[in-house]
Amino acid sequence: MDHSIPTLSEDELDPSALPHGGPDSGNVQSACYIFRLPREIRDWIYDQYVQVHGGYIYDPNFGKLTRADDGGKIELRIMRTCRRIWKEMEPLPMQRNKITFRSSSTSESSSRAGVLHATLHRMERAQWYKLCMIGSEFLTDDVRAKIGNEFPQFRPVVDGLKALGDQDIEHQIVFNENSKNSWGKAPSIYRDFLQRLFNIVSQHPDWATRSHKYAEMRRIDADFVASAPKPWSILQTQEVERIKDVLYPGQDWQQTAFMMPSDTYTSSAAALAINFFKSISATTRKSIRAVELVEDQAAVAYPECHTRGLISFCNENPELRIQRLVNIWKTVLPIVYRRNNFQGQTCLGRGRITEHVAEWLIEATSLPALGMPEGCFTLVLDADPLPVEAAQVFDEIIEDSAEQAAMDRSFPQELLDDERWLERRVGCDERLSLYFEGFPEAMQALTAGNEGIVRCNFDLSSRVDLEQTIQQHIGLTWGEWQEKRFQRLDEPGPPMPSEEYLRDNKCLDQWRLPVHLQSLD
Repeated sequence: MDHSIPTLSEDELDPSALPHGGPDSGNVQSACYIFRLPREIRDWIYDQYVQVHGGYIYDPNFGKLTRADDGGKIELRIMRTCRRIWKEMEPLPMQRNKITFRSSSTSESSSRAGVLHATLHRMERAQWYKLCMIGSEFLTDDVRAKIGNEFPQFRPVVDGLKALGDQDIEHQIVFNENSKNSWGKAPSIYRDFLQRLFNIVSQHPDWATRSHKYAEMRRIDADFVASAPKPWSILQTQEVERIKDVLYPGQDWQQTAFMMPSDTYTSSAAALAINFFKSISATTRKSIRAVELVEDQAAVAYPECHTRGLISFCNENPELRIQRLVNIWKTVLPIVYRRNNFQGQTCLGRGRITEHVAEWLIEATSLPALGMPEGCFTLVLDADPLPVEAAQVFDEIIEDSAEQAAMDRSFPQELLDDERWLERRVGCDERLSLYFEGFPEAMQALTAGNEGIVRCNFDLSSRVDLEQTIQQHIGLTWGEWQEKRFQRLDEPGPPMPSEEYLRDNKCLDQWRLPVHLQSLD
């Protein structure tokens, strides 16, 4: 799809096609009285010409930028007057105008986004399932040393898989095929680890034979994993057909597991921005200064990690500033929405609220270690239009983070053996861990109003006394901690917006089916 600015074709953007000449050449340039003005005056005129109120906005229907004020075309014809004007104005349209991307879905992109979502969820579970079933025998000392060097934070997981041996995983609490947790790390980093481990063990000459029956059931092998799209990808038709041929031969992919029961599958604003950046030249990218990503719909394929796809562009252009505005009600919470049919009220399980808010925070705070330059990116938690209710929700999230801080003090991770390390991170119901390393620190920075990588646009003057909450929980036994985590799982949370409000988002909660309802075939 052509992502060039709509009024200029690729040929028109070629400065070699512009008139040459000098003041006495008699061509177009000799008629340009603007060059009689001082350069600072010319620059002011250029700025007034290119600046658009609200900047540019990306139109996903046509894959082009348009004016934010009226949705019209971007007029830059003056740049074609002569080569000199071109050179003086070339970076200005992108430098002087913020570019806004919004999460969206079109009739053309919806199905492709749905395939991406289904593929990544199915692939993650298939890799974990195979490693639990037969991975133990392929985790040699060399493999464990190699993966331990690359992902030292997951060494206890690798050692735990090795210790499984021939145990029946159906009776395992920690290494269970239905387990949905990232062992206290950012989920996207866990998926990096999982894919890398899968690729290493699958290189063993006996892997294909041993995993044959599982490969037939899952249709996911090492080659497929190696060529899998990134979560922030915008799939093209050819890639979609390749995936469907492998995973859903002769099937209607929309009738399979890992899908949403909506007809609309949304791409995140971050994914659309990444796709746009890839389509333009490096010169144009380097002139961009301000990008706003408006995430106001629940998007497919782990949207909380999509900013990772922007890291390379931020390194290419250190002057780029990206703000990702994530609506709490429409983007973060709908995926965990649950209805209480007994009283006709809308409610969310408290543990699930904390888990998914924590995922967004942990993914954002992990970005610097992954290469995001300082100051280039900010995640803003947007409470519009219900900031008071958002503050009430966050009071309980802050309390949960304080309880984790108390647990960290009671059981420092450096003193835990591998078994306790794993038990601490495993989900209470095999799907919910309620534990992320760095989560208490992230919440403390947020509540303190620090100008960090995560901010919020509502009053977060919490009524929770963090230190008092921590002290109240110091001294609990390991068993008491586990019981407390179970209680958090579906404990009713604070009042939520009405069901009608969430329904306006067109996608309620069922973006991820409960694991026990997902098909294995």
